[in-house]
Amino acid sequence: MVKDYKELRRRYNIPAIVLLVILALPFLYIVQVTQSKIIAAICFLIYLMIELVLAIIKDTLLIKKLYSLIYEDINLDLMASYILTQKRKSIKTIKVRVQIATLFYYYRIGDFGSIEAVVKELEENQKFTDSEQVTLNEILLNANLFSRPDLKEEEFEELLANYLADDESLKMAYRARYDLLVKNEANDAVLKEVANNRFSQLESMYLKGVNEYLKGNINVAMELFATIVKEDERLYLVRMAQAYLGCENSGGKSVSLDARQEEVTVKLLRLKLVEEEPVKRDIAAKSNRGLAFFRGWKIALLLIPPFLMYAIILVALAVLKKIGSFLPQKFKIWLLLLIPVAMIIFYIKQEQELNAIKDGRYYLVVKSKSSSTASIDKSTWVEFSGDYIILKEGNTTTTILYNSEDRSFEKEGIIYRFTDDHGDLSISDMVSHESVSYVSTESSMFPKYEKGRVIVFD
Repeated sequence: MVKDYKELRRRYNIPAIVLLVILALPFLYIVQVTQSKIIAAICFLIYLMIELVLAIIKDTLLIKKLYSLIYEDINLDLMASYILTQKRKSIKTIKVRVQIATLFYYYRIGDFGSIEAVVKELEENQKFTDSEQVTLNEILLNANLFSRPDLKEEEFEELLANYLADDESLKMAYRARYDLLVKNEANDAVLKEVANNRFSQLESMYLKGVNEYLKGNINVAMELFATIVKEDERLYLVRMAQAYLGCENSGGKSVSLDARQEEVTVKLLRLKLVEEEPVKRDIAAKSNRGLAFFRGWKIALLLIPPFLMYAIILVALAVLKKIGSFLPQKFKIWLLLLIPVAMIIFYIKQEQELNAIKDGRYYLVVKSKSSSTASIDKSTWVEFSGDYIILKEGNTTTTILYNSEDRSFEKEGIIYRFTDDHGDLSISDMVSHESVSYVSTESSMFPKYEKGRVIVFD
């Protein structure tokens, strides 16, 4: 599954560039044979039109695929990557797309307090159709129902009147949700809900589970919740399902999450949308907003046909050769020495970046002495998120601040150090010096660990 928007975009950009280079060859041949400026100009205009049409087709296919992955499916990593990559774009259409993605991201992780501000900003920047407005209002209603267990019935009816004024059937569906989530009373009306994407299906399954739980059908409810917890643990619905599974035998009707732990979890997930380093803005560019379209070097490259770029490269090489002819011999030697030095520095920098601990999840490696093989335990994992480590062991989740400089963290008075080798993580405590191995999906060995095919030796 694609988790990085840049990678997804690259999958569409590379074939487009290859196709453009191939299409440039006949134009290059025509210009070379005819040696006519008029024909060269015509070739340039035709090629430019082909580029623009291809760019439109490529962007349309990219957006369609993106929407399929982040809206019809559940892919929080890709959604966060898309928001982070595109959030500083000044084009209005892209800004609206990013705001909509942010709204759905907040809703899915359970950051209900941030939803209203995003909806308000959206409504200021974009006019929505009636059906689109209903969708926004439904998200606001659900946010109130999930986050306000003390929501009064009069206040809820007022929200219904404001958000769903003329849709009585939809009002009935949300009254059923109110019964389940606020009043803690069963209501079979939720069984009639129709889901049109994977997250909606998960939400519908969760509501059915709560309904069965309130009716006393504990076994049926637990089966539904057990299915839900197989999904991404960053989803609010998954955390709630885990809470229900954890209190299976408590006998109480009301189930809630630990407020302090939930605040930390949501804060960490929200940090996924924050850039690690502030973006440096060009001060001179602020005074020329009307020329924003022409500032991008990528757009400039798009407008230059490949055969013209080839000519520019030849001219640049000729100029460098001419300059080199005026340099004394000792300067030429120093210039030649600088090239391998620059390559070594570049290699060291690349290695440092590769060896740096990347944000992501690492699963516990379990070794079997009887079969001399190793597999992974997905119920126990370590996740790096910014300056924090999230440790998951069984039903216990702990969030710890870690030191990225010496790669260490402290837990229960014991210092632990860790090393990472391209997705293979080792954590050692400084008292017994025993180490535990973890592996991420980025590791080339992950598929083998997942299938239990890794051979280990004592």
